[in-house]
Amino acid sequence: MNSLRHRLLALLFGVIAVLSAAHATVTWRIARAEAREQSDLRLQQAASLVLRGRFAVPERPVTSGPGFDPRHELLVRVEDDTTRWASHPEAALGSGPASGYSTVRTADGPLRVYSLQVGSRTVRVAQFEWVRDADARRAALRNLAPTALLVPALMLFAWVVVVRALRPLDALAARLRERDPGAGGRIGEAGLPRELVPVARALDALLARVDSLVSLQRAFVADAAHELRTPVTALGLQLDVLRRTPPGPEREARLGRLEEGVARAARMVAQLLALARSEEDAMANAVGRIDLAAVCREAVAGVIGLADTARLTIEAELPEPPDSLLAAGDAGQLESMVRNLLENAVHHAPGGVARIVMHRRADRLELDVVDDGPGIAAAAREHAFDRFTRLPGSPPGGSGLGLAIVRSIAARHGGSVALLDGDGPPSRPGLRVRVSLPVRGA
Repeated sequence: MNSLRHRLLALLFGVIAVLSAAHATVTWRIARAEAREQSDLRLQQAASLVLRGRFAVPERPVTSGPGFDPRHELLVRVEDDTTRWASHPEAALGSGPASGYSTVRTADGPLRVYSLQVGSRTVRVAQFEWVRDADARRAALRNLAPTALLVPALMLFAWVVVVRALRPLDALAARLRERDPGAGGRIGEAGLPRELVPVARALDALLARVDSLVSLQRAFVADAAHELRTPVTALGLQLDVLRRTPPGPEREARLGRLEEGVARAARMVAQLLALARSEEDAMANAVGRIDLAAVCREAVAGVIGLADTARLTIEAELPEPPDSLLAAGDAGQLESMVRNLLENAVHHAPGGVARIVMHRRADRLELDVVDDGPGIAAAAREHAFDRFTRLPGSPPGGSGLGLAIVRSIAARHGGSVALLDGDGPPSRPGLRVRVSLPVRGA
């Protein structure tokens, strides 16, 4: 498992182990060097004591002895014109320099020899290297003992520090687990360390967006159920009356109204699906270099039959590429947006004219759909984008979803929608719906 706690502990334990090994290596070498220096100093001091007569030296030469005993650490020989005394005659201390240190190879191992000459007398004091090495190892091990005890203590301390340092994360996770989705409220920053405050703020912002989406979804489902209940109930009543109506003109008239009701219900369902899709990530299907003019032509072709039925004339002023190109977009969503604008014009300005005009302005494309209908009062324009909102004077058969779909799709593409006066007289100004889309990467 990819655990932050385990990774931190592994990193800290690794650092402690590497630093401890480096410290042990340096300590070992320093201790051995100091121990060897101390051994050299002992040889020098012993030679000085012999010359100063601090212990007795036989007057006659020693020609035999008890044999080599490895328990004796120092080997001493005093030389004059002839060898006067040797602690171990069997030990060959070599001739070497008259004064100073030298190394003599023997059958029992190398000897470290210190020679000191005063007048005609020369004193040689020696020690086997393995004795010196044993002393150096003991000294190094004594110095390493605290390190060996310190490493486990440091690892335990690191474990405690990591566990305590990550407790705020556990507390933050507990707050998230206890939070009821959609219930609102913030996680808050109280009790959190400074490093986690940006995380808490980001989570609060994310949860606020999630709560908003949940609220919108609940409202959408409730409104959709309410709006669909009425036409479905009306269809059921019309169908029941139709069954009891004998064949004739009245039956045909009722059948026509039933067909109109089915068409309205189908249109509402289609717009509900379009709105749901527009609130998804429309840019997930984005492709490069969308020709918005071509998208508009497809939308016009899709509503031309409905426009003919309403005796609405559609005029288009669309530029050619590159003035009509978007760097990226979802062609299906953009066509749905334009189609809804044209359908609104069909329903609100039957028998009139609707114009679709596009202009390129710097790094933006502006798309205007203008009709010569009654328009929308300035005070009511912002509410016109609300779902299922039908303004006073609206013709029957609408669902109140068209402008909500347009705004959602435009927002997903980084654009905006504005409702403006049309080109008509004050008594019947019409409506201009302006969609402004950014040309990314232009």
